[in-house]
Amino acid sequence: MSIYSSSLFLMVRYTFVFLGLYSSRTTALSENFPRLLHFFIITLHGSQVI
Repeated sequence: MSIYSSSLFLMVRYTFVFLGLYSSRTTALSENFPRLLHFFIITLHGSQVI
């Protein structure tokens, strides 16, 4: 369980790093962010089910 928690933490951290790097460079991120967030929620939910 701790391995899953650490990997999830790294995924969330790098996701925010990615968003931080590209949010100041393009405005298309604001259009794609809901899609990415939805995909992340589905992935997280699927991991919890498994």
